[in-house]
Amino acid sequence: MAHHVTTGPATPNVERRTPNIALPAIIVLGAPRTGTSALAGMLAAAGAAVPGSMVRNWDNALGHFEATAAVRLSDAVLARSGGSWLQAPGELRWTADEAQERDRLLAPIEGRPALIKDPRVLLCWPFWSAGDRPLAVIGTVRHPLAAARSQLAWRRLPLDEALRLWLAHTRPLLALAETTGLPLIDIDAEPARVLAAAQDAARRLWPDLDPEVMPAAFDPGQLHHDAGAGAMPQDAGLLAEAESVHRALLARCPAAPRRAPAGYPWPALERIEQALAAGRTTGLAAEIATAARSVADPAAVLVPACAALLRAHQPEIMLATLAAAPPCAPALAGLLLGKAHLAAGRPQPAVAALRSACATPDPYWEARSLLAHALHAARKRDEARAQLIAIAPEAVHPAQCWATAAEWAWADGDHAEALELFIRALDSAPPHRRGRLRCRQAELLHALGRETEALDALHIALAEDPTYPRARMLLNSSDLDP
Repeated sequence: MAHHVTTGPATPNVERRTPNIALPAIIVLGAPRTGTSALAGMLAAAGAAVPGSMVRNWDNALGHFEATAAVRLSDAVLARSGGSWLQAPGELRWTADEAQERDRLLAPIEGRPALIKDPRVLLCWPFWSAGDRPLAVIGTVRHPLAAARSQLAWRRLPLDEALRLWLAHTRPLLALAETTGLPLIDIDAEPARVLAAAQDAARRLWPDLDPEVMPAAFDPGQLHHDAGAGAMPQDAGLLAEAESVHRALLARCPAAPRRAPAGYPWPALERIEQALAAGRTTGLAAEIATAARSVADPAAVLVPACAALLRAHQPEIMLATLAAAPPCAPALAGLLLGKAHLAAGRPQPAVAALRSACATPDPYWEARSLLAHALHAARKRDEARAQLIAIAPEAVHPAQCWATAAEWAWADGDHAEALELFIRALDSAPPHRRGRLRCRQAELLHALGRETEALDALHIALAEDPTYPRARMLLNSSDLDP
């Protein structure tokens, strides 16, 4: 049975206490790129426990501290309700199984409070706050332009879209702050004040947390962007609206001196983009390397610059850039080298670089995934498939791994394994994503002459995702006529 809950602000149940569930779960709330990872990392160092495996991507060197299972759960609830991580639905729906999984994730872990941090939680807060577990909630605040510029640099999200994303997550945060008084930390404050605020919050969230170890887990140099000079959105009204919400949030934060400008070299990045658009590559590697040397963390420049080079089909310039630039951490250096070699059509050095990236502690998910693709391109197909199958259970969306491995198995003539892997993909996919998988499964069954099973799969695909047109098209084709 689905639950229907409106997405208006809900009061955290921090006051609910029973003898069996007195230990609260700690929830870190905030829009993407607003310092939630930095705060969660400090709380984890102090003694809070992330339930299960964690998402680890290249756009945060110290880790996101997001439980993979929590991200999957929020995604499932949002999808069931017609929303996504980009947009809150008008009404939330969830099942009893999803509520049970939520309660499992919020339960204490070996006497320590569970730590949940994922921006999606704000978009489905009524779901996360609906259980009986007491919650200790804290939020982060960052200037919308700084957060949007971070999205632009790391994820190529246009500034206007990034501002809308910031608003979609931050309006619910403001509503919660107004109705519950949850503590907020201004990430744009002077680093010493951010650290002190986080330590003070830790003492209040759960008295057994150890604030004294938190400084070692805090690196203010990971905040590369600010609201000073730099890229600007096209819609000035959108920025004005976001700044109004930001001011309302700041009014609920302790007053603190502002952090010194990060000095991100936006003019250099813009010149690089313009040069690539015009087909000018002479001296580009040296210019990118110079820009990378101008910041405390070279990755803050190298990652977006290398992404621009790959979009412009310039892997050789990317390799020259990496050779000239200051060194990155080994995990990121191997990942970038692997990407460049793959784009240049050289799978063997790509495999070597990605193996190096994956040999580091806590390798990035993208490096592990790309290693499978590099192995496949290098015709090490059995190893490629084994790598993809091995990492599938840890993926945020494991169905993609299973489905790709299934396609590789089919191409290699392992038809029985391909069908088995498609079943795993279907089992791990949320209902709204199963339509296209079942259609492909039906095509494989049809190719093997198993017409009845193929037709059954197509009818199920239509029931699960009526909006996906290929199921109907295949049903109406003469080849699959019953």
